[in-house]
Amino acid sequence: MHYSIPSVPVYTRWLILLTLSALSAEAAADTDAQNVDHSSIEQREALAIATSGDVAQRKGKLLTLQLASGDLVKLADGNSCSGSNDCHSYAYVGLLGNKQFVVVEERFYEGGNTLLISRQTGAQYNVHAEPHLSPNGKYIVSASEAEAYNSPGVYLWEVRNGGLIGRYLYEPTNYELYRFSRWKGSNEVQLIRTTHAEKHGCPDNTLVELTVRLVARRSGWELENGTRTVRSTKDCFQEK
Repeated sequence: MHYSIPSVPVYTRWLILLTLSALSAEAAADTDAQNVDHSSIEQREALAIATSGDVAQRKGKLLTLQLASGDLVKLADGNSCSGSNDCHSYAYVGLLGNKQFVVVEERFYEGGNTLLISRQTGAQYNVHAEPHLSPNGKYIVSASEAEAYNSPGVYLWEVRNGGLIGRYLYEPTNYELYRFSRWKGSNEVQLIRTTHAEKHGCPDNTLVELTVRLVARRSGWELENGTRTVRSTKDCFQEK
């Protein structure tokens, strides 16, 4: 990670699947679980703000971010989180790319976004999941393995003039979940793909993981299919 905050987890997989029920007792339990999660996020945000210098400040429901020019970006939370219509909040995470971008989590009643805010222009970019900067600082990649509420896929941008230019986008139509593994140099990203296993090698409803590569070619970035031979059921794992 390239965040300028201490070596503590600044990201969790904050996608929480809430089961809605008509029973008031179950609804209250869902609300309690959501509140516990928010408390944890608020604690991490307080630590991040404390080490941000003058970049981020929190006053009640208002998160204020200072740009390189001294101008301010203000992000206001919703008044409450008692229902899906008014549950909207922000959490400061840290800085990315030699302090070029502010990382902010945008949360809703179900799901959320990851925002990068340019400290040069104030422009906001939805990068969908945790962003990872290339070693040369030229590219940012994210991989979302969301199964609900958010868009799953692989996304890559070029950093230019304090902003982001989209260079690659892949949002699968079949069951494919991707997560970031590592940058291998600045022209290759290694990802882990989770998908349904071949039926002849695994029992029904099992999944398999394989490593795939997102590679910079002369024609642009390309996602190369990985290969994994399923020889026995020990190569499979049960879908949760």
